Amino acid sequence: DDDRNIKPGATEICDDGRDSDCDGNQNEEGASGCETYYQDADNDSYGRAGTGRCLCSGGEGAWDVKNQSDCYDQNAAANPGISPSA
Repeated sequence: DDDRNIKPGATEICDDGRDSDCDGNQNEEGASGCETYYQDADNDSYGRAGTGRCLCSGGEGAWDVKNQSDCYDQNAAANPGISPSA
């Protein structure tokens, strides 16, 4: 117990290799240094607005993209990268 910053109630820090808040988990959602990832249910690389989670790294389930520009996340063929047909 030589680090006074590791204790119950301490702020968890992304990727520091320690369980800063002593709850048995590292890199928890909302940890200091996290980034917002959005759910991409149809795997088209476009996330759905309103689904953001602050994670230490992406790939946690369907939360693996950093944009929220998909307005129809149940259809990979419908996304901002598709050109409209004439």
